[in-house]
Amino acid sequence: MASKSEVGHKKNVANFSAAYTILEEMGPMYNPTNTLITLENLAPIKDTLTLEMNTLDTKIATYRADVADNENAMEQMDKKATKILNYFKSLNVPQNEIDNIAAQVRKIRGDKRKAPKNPEEGNDHTISNSQQSYDSKVANFNTLIAQLEAFPEYAPNEDEIKTTSLETYTAQLETLRDTLRGSSHQLITARAARNSTLYYNHPNVLELMRFIKNYVKSLGLPAKPYYDALVRLKFVIIRP
Repeated sequence: MASKSEVGHKKNVANFSAAYTILEEMGPMYNPTNTLITLENLAPIKDTLTLEMNTLDTKIATYRADVADNENAMEQMDKKATKILNYFKSLNVPQNEIDNIAAQVRKIRGDKRKAPKNPEEGNDHTISNSQQSYDSKVANFNTLIAQLEAFPEYAPNEDEIKTTSLETYTAQLETLRDTLRGSSHQLITARAARNSTLYYNHPNVLELMRFIKNYVKSLGLPAKPYYDALVRLKFVIIRP
């Protein structure tokens, strides 16, 4: 579902297009001396807005797809970490080494159980929820892979949890993350372009509509039906 702000921006754009059509219908009656609001100067702004909205719709769709790709890939991490831990427990390694791997898996999964005592801190600590951020999870998973590579005993037959497969997986995550960052930045740029045309440029759409309504109102009774139609078109500034 589109956000209320996106719907509001789209309504402003649609209303500007409707206002332009009303002015066209006025024919020779619409003949302002303010060159900013002549039809020939309003037309490029209307066309620019249409292009900016189409571009923005494309960027939104791309961004949402990239978010979904990232989420789908990340959902596999906790399952992989659990499989790794279960396999590691089957190896003939000291219990404290199993505990270390288990602690790292808890970091990845965001378990709230106490981790083993950290000798550097000198006290028990609880895994923070902040470690569930994307970058933290990937970093913790890479640390887990490095820990596993220190054990010659870790040589599973299952391709999914072999260290080479795990490294390929984290490389894919980084690629997906870079793609998402790119689409996020492109979305910011597309929204900024739309907002500049609507609200921040000089002239912007809100400013132009004030000029237009005042001019049409100045034409008196003959233009009153057109003025009334323009007034019904509501424009609001929507803060990002």
